[in-house]
Amino acid sequence: MKEAKQNQQIPANRCFGGNCPQKPNPEKEQKIKDVLFTASQKRRANKEISHLLKTFHGTRKLRELLRAMKQRGYPDYVLAVAIERVEAERKRDELTFEEIMDFEEFKASLDQQK
Repeated sequence: MKEAKQNQQIPANRCFGGNCPQKPNPEKEQKIKDVLFTASQKRRANKEISHLLKTFHGTRKLRELLRAMKQRGYPDYVLAVAIERVEAERKRDELTFEEIMDFEEFKASLDQQK
């Protein structure tokens, strides 16, 4: 038990292959923190989207739920990930012309609100 507490108090070693920085680079550390934060947000957003799709038992597609997500006040990062998913469907030619037009109208309404 004492060893675990001692290990937690020891700072992380930043030396890799003889490359030991004397002072940590704050800009580089901030970039790393930002990347990790956006990755965690994306993971959380994917979980929320999957949960939402499961609630509708496959009767609705994600592009149909975008307006509901906007009205329910989902965070911006969740909407961004949902839009990325629909864009991927669009690139794979899985959407009809009417669905593409509806999706573009939704994106335009988001841009107008910002």
